Amino acid sequence: MKTEAISHNEPKWLQPAGGPIDEALAERRARRTWVSFILFLLIGSVGMWVYAAYLAVSDPSMSVVPDYHEKALKWDEHLAAQKASQDLEWTTHLLVQPNAEPAGHPEAGKRAITVFVRDRNAQPVVGLQGKVRYYHHALGKQVSTSELREKEPGTYEAWTTIHREGTWQFETTFDGEGSHFESSVAQDIRLTSSGSDKPSP
Repeated sequence: MKTEAISHNEPKWLQPAGGPIDEALAERRARRTWVSFILFLLIGSVGMWVYAAYLAVSDPSMSVVPDYHEKALKWDEHLAAQKASQDLEWTTHLLVQPNAEPAGHPEAGKRAITVFVRDRNAQPVVGLQGKVRYYHHALGKQVSTSELREKEPGTYEAWTTIHREGTWQFETTFDGEGSHFESSVAQDIRLTSSGSDKPSP
């Protein structure tokens, strides 16, 4: 019994299923499938990294510590300032006014930040120049600074437009005759609404 050899040059429709041409097509399709899958994974990975980078530079909530890079570059100076503050043995107590001032008040719509400064003997520290930097923990890139003015002996006040509840960080600095003092405190702020309040951002 004789069997005729099938020529590879014959048209595809003349060759039986499972022949060399079908195997070649299946191999090419499998190769394309795996290459497409690998490219999909690579493109997806790159896309995730690009999105993460975008969030890091554009979303204010992605910044945990404002000016972190600058502080790192000046870390020795930061440590020296902290030690000088500790050596003074001063203490501060910070309060945020829960309600905004009503219309007609010189500071209408604003809230007062009051800082009490005491020395190691619990006496008021007077004649200081101070400022306070503050930001919401969920919006670390939105940092505000206000000047603290002495209202009463050892009592310093600044007016702010805080209209958002939650955890806020307050960093105060005071300078006097040959003295420099820094302190930082986190407070959970709860506000009392009034007619002069603006909607929370």
